[in-house]
Amino acid sequence: MFDVQEQGIQNIMDKILENYKNSPIHLSFDIDGVDPDFAPGTGTRVRGGLNYRESHYIVKKLSASQ
Repeated sequence: MFDVQEQGIQNIMDKILENYKNSPIHLSFDIDGVDPDFAPGTGTRVRGGLNYRESHYIVKKLSASQ
């Protein structure tokens, strides 16, 4: 989360997609990475995870990349 706060989710996703631009991508989204305020049903409740917008952005950006 330090990197997300420091660099922003858009910059991080752009770097990831640049590194894997010619490779297929498989997404396995671990809900435990999302802040429990946005995913209260997670089994591992730890504050400070991704928020709704960041989580949604990751999925939308990856789905649009292929």
